[in-house]
Amino acid sequence: MDYVLVIDDDPSVLENLVAFLEDEDIDVLSANSGDSAFAQISENKPKVAIVDMRLPGIDGNELICQAHKLLPSLQYLVHTGSSDYVLPDELKALGVTQDDVFKKPVSDMTVFVDAINQKIDG
Repeated sequence: MDYVLVIDDDPSVLENLVAFLEDEDIDVLSANSGDSAFAQISENKPKVAIVDMRLPGIDGNELICQAHKLLPSLQYLVHTGSSDYVLPDELKALGVTQDDVFKKPVSDMTVFVDAINQKIDG
């Protein structure tokens, strides 16, 4: 199954994005912290992760770097509320591009569906 993992510590953002993706017939997993994200990655092997950058205990950049070691095939979309977020070189080296960065609030969440389908279908 082609799971999408949504990682965000804001319950309303997490719930809304998960519900929207489920309505689009996407198989969704969720996590509200780095630890729960790593458990989901190890157990369920998602294809795509939508990662918030500000998480308790670990930031999204570090989460992506560590997750890549667990599951090198996992692809990423960055979801950040930081208007001045700059994609770091270590994420670029893992294949994350500026097109994979979405700034909150995202007014039209279908952009996630398009990006997910592009990641899964190649």
